[in-house]
Amino acid sequence: MYKKLKLIMVILAVILLTAGCGETAQRITTSVAEGEMKVTYIDIGQGDATLIQTNGAAMLIDTGVYEQKDILMTELSEAGVEELDYLILTHPDADHIGAGDVVIENYDVQNVIMPDLERDTKAYEYAVEAIEKEAVNVINPDVGQEYDLGDARFVIVSPYKVNENDSNNSSVGIKLVHGDNTFLFTGDAEELEESEMVEGNLNLECDVLKLGHHGSRTATGDRFLAASDPTWAVISCGVDNQYGFPHSEVVAKLEDDDVQIYRTDTMGTVTAVSDGTIIAWNKAAGQMRSHSEESTKQAAASEKTVDSSQEEQSVIYVLNTSTKKIHLSECSSVETIAGGNRKDTSESKEVLEAEGYTGCKRCNP
Repeated sequence: MYKKLKLIMVILAVILLTAGCGETAQRITTSVAEGEMKVTYIDIGQGDATLIQTNGAAMLIDTGVYEQKDILMTELSEAGVEELDYLILTHPDADHIGAGDVVIENYDVQNVIMPDLERDTKAYEYAVEAIEKEAVNVINPDVGQEYDLGDARFVIVSPYKVNENDSNNSSVGIKLVHGDNTFLFTGDAEELEESEMVEGNLNLECDVLKLGHHGSRTATGDRFLAASDPTWAVISCGVDNQYGFPHSEVVAKLEDDDVQIYRTDTMGTVTAVSDGTIIAWNKAAGQMRSHSEESTKQAAASEKTVDSSQEEQSVIYVLNTSTKKIHLSECSSVETIAGGNRKDTSESKEVLEAEGYTGCKRCNP
């Protein structure tokens, strides 16, 4: 009798333990929406940058390449951003963290979330230098960790492990929840990391999926698409980019599943606004960038080119006489030049190069 009772107790304990583990594995964060949340998928060219603002809080996911820093700064300025509660650098590729140092140096960044993955690149080096200089709190996240963002919350859904030789499949992924509305971001995660997310047994279902790896055929696998089951998909990529993103088979797959597609290369910056129940978009899915928008963009680019040409006539360069580097006066590296090694000059770049100086790779004088 005692043995039977003991056996029953063991079986009950196993059942309860298993049920408890299943509930924990399936749990995903929730929030009560008190106002609107704005998600801006910035047209940053061939790269990623997404701004989330809600209830006085702000988070930026990736920054695009350094060369697009002016576009990013303009978007943040027009959005009224002064402080970022979180800056997520999904993985250390230049098209995701290239302007990380610029953001950290110009905004009050409270926390940086990034994978524990080092890279021997200038983009990574500059980002880390800025983090250390500004003493920003760094979080190497674990799957399942949850964070508050105004009246929204987000949970880490990847990476399950960091692969030193595969930065794409070490990307930080999050599920963002605002009331009943959900948004999924996965950096450049490809099918390998997507499979880990699916097998991790978290609820990945979302309303809006930010497509992994800019719409590459190496991402958005069938299992992951079925698990996330989005109503809308956003693809961030550059116009006529050299990689052919988004790949046609990925677009076809989304269309077959009746997923509404938004693309920054054809539509420009795209904005979704959540009130906790409904998600409203600033454009209709599939809508092309208007001629007026394109003309304005081209005119601004032409004006900037003219301004740059005019400025070139009277530009003042800052020289580091020790490293023999030429800097623009606004370059962040200028601050690190020792007083005795700094020299301001109006000499042309050609003359300076003839004297043995070379241009700084960060500011490209």
